[in-house]
Amino acid sequence: MNITLKNVKHAAFASDETQCFEATIYVDGKKAGSASNDGNGGQTYIFPLSLEVQLDAYSKTLGLEDYLESGEYVIDTLVDDWLTARDLKRAMSNKLLFTKTGRDGVYETNKATKDFIERARKDRSLISKIEHETVLNFLPFSEALEIYKAAS
Repeated sequence: MNITLKNVKHAAFASDETQCFEATIYVDGKKAGSASNDGNGGQTYIFPLSLEVQLDAYSKTLGLEDYLESGEYVIDTLVDDWLTARDLKRAMSNKLLFTKTGRDGVYETNKATKDFIERARKDRSLISKIEHETVLNFLPFSEALEIYKAAS
C-alpha cells in the first residue's frame, strides 16, 4: 500500500502538543480521504471511517509496537516526513548543507545565492575551504533527505 499526503496545510503557530494540519490522503495514487489535527494534543482525525479502518489494518503489517499500530500513527509520521522534507528544501534553497568527516549532524553555510550553489555544484573548488564530507545540495533529494533525517 502506497500512502501519500497532498494539499498539506500546516499551522506552526497553532501546533502546541501535536502538529496542527489538514491534508488529503492518497492510497495507491487515488484520493481516499483526508486527515486533520487541531494541534492541541488530541488525536488525528481520518475521514472517512472506512479509510481509518484500512490504515489501522495496514499499520499492523509494519511490525510496529502495539501502541503504534494505528492509522493515526501512519498519518502523523507522514506529516512529520513532509515537514522535514519542506524544511530541507527551504534550507537548501539558500545555504549549502553538508556533513563533516567523523562528526555527527548536518552543518550549513551562511546564506548562499542560488547562482553560487549552482556554480559550486559544477566547480567544487569554490567550496574547498569548507571542511566537508558530503554536500547535501549535490545529492539526489531522496539521499539528502535520508542523511538530514538521520542527523535530526
